[in-house]
Amino acid sequence: MKLHNHYSYGQLFCFSGIEGETSRTEDFVAMMMPGPIALRFHFENAVTLRIPLGETASFQAVTGDLLDGDGFLVAFVSRSTIVGKVPVKPAVSTEQDSKRTQEGDTEIIETAEGVFYLTAKQEN
Repeated sequence: MKLHNHYSYGQLFCFSGIEGETSRTEDFVAMMMPGPIALRFHFENAVTLRIPLGETASFQAVTGDLLDGDGFLVAFVSRSTIVGKVPVKPAVSTEQDSKRTQEGDTEIIETAEGVFYLTAKQEN
């Protein structure tokens, strides 16, 4: 089976529900933004997850819930959790004020829409 491998602006990124329960009342759905990888969650005040890989990022598979490429992987594992392994430190930006704290390897970003945990462990 040949998988789609083109990252493109406007594509939706969300939990598929094949592996678990979904909820129509929760809107944890992102849209792919220009420049791999930027996932914008359109809450009342948008939240964007950026993984600055640059335009040379090469993808093996791009689906509605998985970004798999050379040296990186980003995927939904449940309706409220995204995990990944990437060679650069990701960043979260918000359209509104947010409270940011650091606990060990985890940055905690609190917004009106929810709490985001960005855990980054540096190796080598």
